[in-house]
Amino acid sequence: MGSQDSSTEGPPREAQPGAGQDFDALFARSAERLLVFLRLRMGPELCARLEPVDALQEVYLKASGVRERFTTGGDSDFARWLCRIAENHLQDLVRYHGALRRRPARPPAPISAVIEGLRKNATGPVTAAGRAEEHLRLREAIAALEEPQRAVVLMRFFQGRNLDEIAHRTGRSPTAVRRLLGRATASLGSHLGADGGNDDG
Repeated sequence: MGSQDSSTEGPPREAQPGAGQDFDALFARSAERLLVFLRLRMGPELCARLEPVDALQEVYLKASGVRERFTTGGDSDFARWLCRIAENHLQDLVRYHGALRRRPARPPAPISAVIEGLRKNATGPVTAAGRAEEHLRLREAIAALEEPQRAVVLMRFFQGRNLDEIAHRTGRSPTAVRRLLGRATASLGSHLGADGGNDDG
C-alpha cells in the first residue's frame, strides 16, 4: 500500500480508488475514526483556529488527489492511510502556525457531499448519539494519558505503525515502546471500565 509519509506529495491526478472501491464510500466509512484522530491530535489551540470537521474536509481533498496511491486493503487499511495523511497535514499546520496566525482567513473550499453529510449528522438529531458518546469517552480516555503513552497509541492504533517504526520516530527501543503501549492499554481499560460502570460519567 502507498501509505508512507510521501502519500500526499505530487500533483493530483485522475485515478481510481483503491481496490476498485468507490473513494467517497470508503472515506465515509472511515470519517468518524478519522475525526477522533484529528480531535486528539489537534489539541485546544489548533481547534480554536480550525474546526476538526474542516480539517477532515482538507484531508478528504488531499487524499482524493492521491487516491491512486491506496492500491489494496479494506476499511481499516484505508482509515490508517487517511490518518497518516492527516498527521502530515497537521504537522504542516503546526510548522507554519505563526504564519497562519497572521494570515487573513481563507474562504472555505467547496464542501463535498461526504463532508456535508458528516457535518449535518454531527449537528443533527440523535441519529449517531450512541457512537458519539463512545467516541467522546474514547477521546477523553486517550487525552488523559501521559503524552508519551498518547503518542504511541495514536501511532499504533490510528496510523497503523509497527513497533520498529514507532521506535524510530520516538527515539525509543521497540521494547520500551511495547511497555509504553502496555501501560497505555491498561490505563485506557481502567478509564473506560470505570466510566462504563458509572452512570454519572
